Amino acid sequence: MMCESTLYTETNGVKKKIADDIMLIEVEGCSITASDMLGKTFNIRGSLKRIDLSNHEVVVVEEE
Repeated sequence: MMCESTLYTETNGVKKKIADDIMLIEVEGCSITASDMLGKTFNIRGSLKRIDLSNHEVVVVEEE
């Protein structure tokens, strides 16, 4: 069983898919860096809203 997650951002209650197959998430202050299984990285300024491991979803609220 694989445990990758899908990364979403949320703005004004609207979710937008950013990436599939996320394996690593690092948080440093307001900076969130997510890496997929191929090593591609995604940088978002914001805060974690929800990590749902049973549904493989990570939701980040973007900083305005």
